[in-house]
Amino acid sequence: MNDILRAVADVGFPIVYSLATCALFQQVITVYLLMVFGKKLDRLSDAVEKLTNYIEGLKKVRDIKYIVLHNSATDYKQNDDDTIGKQIGKTICDRAQEKWKKEFPAYKCDYHFIIGHTGEVFKAQPIEQPSWHCTNYQANLVSVGICFLGNFENIEMPIEQFNAGVTLIKSLMKQYNISLTNILRHRDVVSDLTHTANSTECPGKNFPYVQMLDALRNGEPFFDVGEDCKYINEVKTLKQLGIIKGDGKGNLKPNEYITREEAMLIAYRIIKLL
Repeated sequence: MNDILRAVADVGFPIVYSLATCALFQQVITVYLLMVFGKKLDRLSDAVEKLTNYIEGLKKVRDIKYIVLHNSATDYKQNDDDTIGKQIGKTICDRAQEKWKKEFPAYKCDYHFIIGHTGEVFKAQPIEQPSWHCTNYQANLVSVGICFLGNFENIEMPIEQFNAGVTLIKSLMKQYNISLTNILRHRDVVSDLTHTANSTECPGKNFPYVQMLDALRNGEPFFDVGEDCKYINEVKTLKQLGIIKGDGKGNLKPNEYITREEAMLIAYRIIKLL
């Protein structure tokens, strides 16, 4: 199976795509695998399924629907000479290449983009190809992985890095028609290993996710409160004043009853402004 995947990776995406559109291609691969594996039908079935899924991912030319945000959980530089994070970014990619070199020799990185603390954006895995940036196979096939250098469990994100991230995400949203609700943190993705979300802390407790969504929202204060809301101006004002903050994921949930705790928090924030 590794030989087949190696051949697939080495011929390059254009040729693989052409082969993938050929109806006979999968039949030829199946016959070849039968010759290689002989009677090991269980392994053969798994091999064919994995290869078919990979080919189908290429065949669709990446129907990108999500952007998943990560932190590197490392320092933002490799040494004092690494002023923009290029060296630590290369190290991250080199480790991914080493991990996947047997299955995917042409693999570049676990992320499509890496953003340094000075706002420098590094291209990594070609966006036309999946990368294994989150532990969900299907999500990997239809998403772009963006890694922000730094460990945001311990540090705050510099404004230059934040602004570069917002600019990149806006560009990708426009290019691939990705909705704001599909901008996810790694921790929001349901893991194939645990079958739940929140199986990782990535991108870290200090990652400015809500602030980033605010910057991407084009004036709308919450996902579930649009310009057609009767009280949109009041909601915007209250949010700007910090009196209402939503659920931490960009939603206000206007059709749900307010809890006593929420009411007390709102009252407390109003008193602080007086």
